[in-house]
Amino acid sequence: MQGLRQNHLVFAITGIFLLVLFVGANRNLCGSVFKTQVGYALLGHVMTKTDVLDEFECQLKCMGNGSCKSFNVHHKSNNTKRICELNNITWQMNPDDFKQKKGSTYFGSVQVSKKNVSLKFACYRVGFYRR
Repeated sequence: MQGLRQNHLVFAITGIFLLVLFVGANRNLCGSVFKTQVGYALLGHVMTKTDVLDEFECQLKCMGNGSCKSFNVHHKSNNTKRICELNNITWQMNPDDFKQKKGSTYFGSVQVSKKNVSLKFACYRVGFYRR
């Protein structure tokens, strides 16, 4: 019983420490958001390609990959799964490769600062936005 309490205490202290460390390191950033462009895809910069259930799963894959800067999601015609392509650049880095593509959606990462008041969305809405 005593050992179990010690384990819980160690986990609680570790969790608090990691939370303080994360908040301190990111106090001026809201996080990564992804600007969407429906009907477009960035071509020729795919690092990995996998099947996913939805856009959110693809976003998590991108956020978990340190080299991912953007991603494309392509809808399959008669399947519930979608194709997720992780890109190593954003469309702004190579606009010539940003093409219209029916059935696809492009998601480009944008760092959002709390101090950046020009953006018309709140910091607590980490995820997707459209202009």
